[in-house]
Amino acid sequence: ATPRHPLAEPLKAALAKAGVGDGVLLVLPADCDSSHVGLFLDAGRAVMAAPNGTRFVVVHHGYGAAGLARTLRLEDPSAKTTIIDFADPAPSDEDAVASAVTTVVAEVAATTDFTEARYGADGGRTVPRLSALAAPKPGPIQDSLDATDVLLVTGGGKGITAESALALAKDSGARLALLGRSDPESDSELAENLDRMEAAGIRYRYERADVTSAPAVAEVVARIEADLGPVTAVLHGAGRNEPAALFSLTEDSFRKTLAPKIGGLNAVLNAVDQDKIKLLVTFGSIIGRAGLRGEAHYATANDWMTELTLRFGQEHPKARAIALEWSVWSGTGMGEKLGVVSALMRDGITPIPTEEGITILRQVLADPAAPPVLVVCGRTSGLATLPIQKRELPLTRFVDRAIVHYPGVELITEADLSDGADPYLTDHLLDGQLLFPAVLGMEAMTQAAAATLDRTGTPVLSDVEFLRPIIVSPGGSTTVRLATLARDADTVDVVIRSDETGFSADHFRARLSFARPAELGERAPRDVALPPVPVEPISELYGSVLFQGKRFQRVLGYQRASARHAVAEIATSADHYWFAPFLPQERLLADPGTRDAMMHAIQCCVPDATLLPQGIEKLYLAEPGVQHDEYVLLDAKERFQDGDSYVYDLDVRNPDGTLVERWEGLKLRAVRKRDGAGPWVPSMLGSYVERACERLLGGTRSVVLEPDPAGRPAEGIAERRAQTALAAG
Repeated sequence: ATPRHPLAEPLKAALAKAGVGDGVLLVLPADCDSSHVGLFLDAGRAVMAAPNGTRFVVVHHGYGAAGLARTLRLEDPSAKTTIIDFADPAPSDEDAVASAVTTVVAEVAATTDFTEARYGADGGRTVPRLSALAAPKPGPIQDSLDATDVLLVTGGGKGITAESALALAKDSGARLALLGRSDPESDSELAENLDRMEAAGIRYRYERADVTSAPAVAEVVARIEADLGPVTAVLHGAGRNEPAALFSLTEDSFRKTLAPKIGGLNAVLNAVDQDKIKLLVTFGSIIGRAGLRGEAHYATANDWMTELTLRFGQEHPKARAIALEWSVWSGTGMGEKLGVVSALMRDGITPIPTEEGITILRQVLADPAAPPVLVVCGRTSGLATLPIQKRELPLTRFVDRAIVHYPGVELITEADLSDGADPYLTDHLLDGQLLFPAVLGMEAMTQAAAATLDRTGTPVLSDVEFLRPIIVSPGGSTTVRLATLARDADTVDVVIRSDETGFSADHFRARLSFARPAELGERAPRDVALPPVPVEPISELYGSVLFQGKRFQRVLGYQRASARHAVAEIATSADHYWFAPFLPQERLLADPGTRDAMMHAIQCCVPDATLLPQGIEKLYLAEPGVQHDEYVLLDAKERFQDGDSYVYDLDVRNPDGTLVERWEGLKLRAVRKRDGAGPWVPSMLGSYVERACERLLGGTRSVVLEPDPAGRPAEGIAERRAQTALAAG
């Protein structure tokens, strides 16, 4: 503890009396500074020198030792660590001292792994957790920065700060004032960046200065303002990082690391008119939030800089102050400079591509509702020191084993498919192989997307692709892996992979949006003038033209079955179970058998081949319960044909004409072509003859084949003409 700290002796006595065991307790005043670095290091080394499993507890507030404590926990995973943040860590009131002592003793006794607890002035306890912030819609940044502004950038000649400054100046037209230590005459990277700014038409001024020297900063800021005008915005990106483990870290190195982040920011803010500052952005590091092996000093510097940014915003309510705590960037920045990007990726920490980092910066500045502190990161490999706000995943068939889960951001889950667990597979048997149906793929993707965003409702699917079949061997099993990535608060990209390809290739993929229109289209009256096409689908089509088994046999009949237009009645009522009784039964989408029939009913347009789905441009799915409880009417029209690929648009309506589902750009591919070989179901022959005539003769024509009345051939001119009239509709 610091000398004469009011909690030191009371805590020493209380801990001895409580008999909680050995450990190291570091008790600090509110808002430490560089003079406390030696005390930080002494405490850390005492823990590292102690037996495995030693407890380490820090009591502080504001500029404290959280960065060191988090790093120590990562350097020595056996160290049981608790960080206690009191609103007043050095109370003078006797009752307040007693209350604080009681709280600390309880926290020490409960220290079994890693905990960070914050106590407010009212005594309320909170535990910090990261939670996902949905990406805002793209927008202009003019509210934060415009052509009247001068943006002062520290560390701004190179790295991620230079890339960010260049992008912001292009977007806003602001003038740039760049501070750095390098000389463009001898630094090619800096010279190239300045040339890029010149080529982009950006008005800028580069000044060499050591940001840790307040007099030097004040001098160059005066020159900048004389040239460009008053500084109205600051982007602080200066920093120093020379990794060193706690045992080898010196006080001098610690202080030199604090200097550019804390001393540098203070020097800049003291050199400008703070009342004219409308925007302050500090580029910190996720290391300040989580710690990192060999980075106790850098973690502390970034932790303190975030606190300094918050306080500036509180003291200047007209200014917008934002602390961005970045994970490592790929392609540029400190991680590339230190050569640690590959090592971090091996540890499961995903870097941020430069372009994505710039995009996020633009989104934050364009969003007035963005909070003042944001952690920007990819995967963090489940760091114990960076707890994430978790939620339970729903119990659904395809959200089975979660491998990766960042709520609101990403989900990777696996499920095992087999004919025992998934009996519908036996009804989707083609050439001796069980095919995972596209409609169950849609259900699986919807379950994964809904779990990612914690959303309900039926999404709109777009850019749907069925790239490779997912095959299950009879009696065997196939593991599928669903991976999701949220694009915004409503939208998720989903892919399905399979162990058949070592999870290395996408089999199905789509974008799902839960922001769906209230109405799909106008009600249309049903055309009842057409007589039904003389075919009985169950007995004449299924098993020959159509390979689907019982669960999917929903085509009741056709009103039209031509080469490029199909109108069919599709059953919606069926009493089938889709998953084994020991699995969750809930489905998020309407009946998959009905939806599969919407695709395979189009088989009547290409009756001499098997049509398999390849993709869908956009699919407005029917919500459960809105379809008629007996049947719906499918109206499918061919948009175009390209070789063996056929593209259709589908409207699905209830009997009263209400549009309940719409497919735009359903792409089907013909396989298992028979090239006209029979036997033929008579009513299906017309489509084949029509397409064959077009191939041979060119042009377009309609061909309809109307079978003779059941039981006898049409006789005489009158009967044959009646049959012709019937065929012509």
